[in-house]
Amino acid sequence: MSWRSAKTSPSPDEIIHQSSLSTGIGSMCSSSSYSPINKRVSSVGSVWTLEISNLKECGSVFEVVTCLRRIEEVLNDIDPFDILRYCKADFEGALRVLRNNGLPITEKLSKSFIAMMVKYFDECRLWVLPEIILQEIFLMLPVDEIGVIPSVCSYWKTLYTSDVVWKTQYASKFLLSNPTSAPSEAVSRFGYWSLFRDRLADPHTGDVVEVAWRGKFRLEGQDVYQGLAWWVATVVDHRPPSRYKIHYPGWEERWDEWVDRRRLRWGSQKDLTTRLGVNDPIELWCCGLSVPGAWLESTVKKVRRGQYCVLRAQSSGSVWVTRDRIRPRRRKRTGSSNDSVTDIVPQTISGQMCFPGGRCSVM
Repeated sequence: MSWRSAKTSPSPDEIIHQSSLSTGIGSMCSSSSYSPINKRVSSVGSVWTLEISNLKECGSVFEVVTCLRRIEEVLNDIDPFDILRYCKADFEGALRVLRNNGLPITEKLSKSFIAMMVKYFDECRLWVLPEIILQEIFLMLPVDEIGVIPSVCSYWKTLYTSDVVWKTQYASKFLLSNPTSAPSEAVSRFGYWSLFRDRLADPHTGDVVEVAWRGKFRLEGQDVYQGLAWWVATVVDHRPPSRYKIHYPGWEERWDEWVDRRRLRWGSQKDLTTRLGVNDPIELWCCGLSVPGAWLESTVKKVRRGQYCVLRAQSSGSVWVTRDRIRPRRRKRTGSSNDSVTDIVPQTISGQMCFPGGRCSVM
């Protein structure tokens, strides 16, 4: 867009016909009788053109700062859509003129330009949403997928670490299954974001987790499963820094054991929406009527009419199951506690059998 640049202030009528802002808005005011709203729109367009012309002619940093303040007041009266459509190119053009004129751009002045560009001319309007709306959006995202939010901008980073977001996440992740483990008022002053991270690394007594175990096992039937499985368990004791005593629900207490933190992971909800195909790594849910069971790591071999053939899940070979019994295998992150889990998971002990209540056996 081109604007008239002159030492003398142009008349309102000239501005309406020459400026793209006034031309764009002028279509609303082309009738013989203007409404009060159309008159005000025309007036705003005239003031905008005048201030942009003044900005181009500034000869000092002080004049630029003063002009920017007046421009900001004008922008506050213009519709956001019109700002992007008509005003953005004008403002950028004025900045190019200042640079070509050799005006010294100080660090403070540069920050002012950037702040105005971000506040008024950023075509992504998400950042200007009210805090409560953004925080509600954050809460809709899975916990393991919101880690990129702080990298968007400092404003989002501030909202990301607020208690409004993480108090809810903390309650959803930990307190639903372990309601008596809520932090005290004194502890909560450290912030729920920090409490959430600390608890992920150090489960509390009563937390429901999953424990890695490799070998063959049978659940209330003749089918024998084999491989690396993640068994549902509850933390019943803790020996700092990284030893946990766990109990398997449905099993007798004599099967409780002390395990290293690397053998533990937090459970996750079933994922029935992700599309799975041949060769996709998955986890198969193995359970009995009375025993919670385990998630067995495997791979999809075939897919046929809503049925999935799971590779080498049983000692007898592959097994066909429905979609509700499998989920995508959990992704391992560099540096996570599960990176070397295959090195520390105990193998099957030959000849050892267990019959907790006669409902299952481990071979």
